[in-house]
Amino acid sequence: MTQIDYYDYTPTVTLARPVACIGHPGCAYREVAYDLAALTGLPLHDFDRRLEHEIGQNLWAYLRTHGSDRLHSLEEALLPGLLNQSPPGLLLLGEGALHSGPQLARVRAQAALIFFRLPRATCYWALRRQLEERGGALRHPWLPDRLEEPQDLQPFLDGIGPVRAAADHVIDMEGQGVHEVVRALQALLPALGKTGSAVIHPTDGSRS
Repeated sequence: MTQIDYYDYTPTVTLARPVACIGHPGCAYREVAYDLAALTGLPLHDFDRRLEHEIGQNLWAYLRTHGSDRLHSLEEALLPGLLNQSPPGLLLLGEGALHSGPQLARVRAQAALIFFRLPRATCYWALRRQLEERGGALRHPWLPDRLEEPQDLQPFLDGIGPVRAAADHVIDMEGQGVHEVVRALQALLPALGKTGSAVIHPTDGSRS
């Protein structure tokens, strides 16, 4: 009997282009991406974790020491290499990764873009729970350390609005569990991963 190497596996789906995942703060899109990679065997590139590895500290600390312009320039340098990884897989983007038009255009040109949506109030309460778990400081690079009311999120939500508008597919995470979203995305991956595939209509077209 031939022994099977645990690491010798074949992904259950083949992509012609990467599938990039980004979403509103507080929603579980990171868990969705990691579970989807585990389920399908696709490579997963975590943009923020890779960036933190390169700079040797977390993004929150780096931003406060070196400023947003320096951090954005590092993001811009890192993104092309991850988009060009072979074979194509899943690209997990931090909420602030597509801060500029050129960054967004680069992803739209080379990958399918999925946006995970939550209403503002739901984002707020999810982040408030994180605040409690982290001793009262959020330590998110692009959000205030303390959130007093949902309106505190509006500047960030306005900034990420163009990303949502440009996405090939929008998933409304309100009331959905990670498992069911992963299963739905698994079925969509063959279409999303086709080069030059048509935009798939979003699951929810309402605004935050």
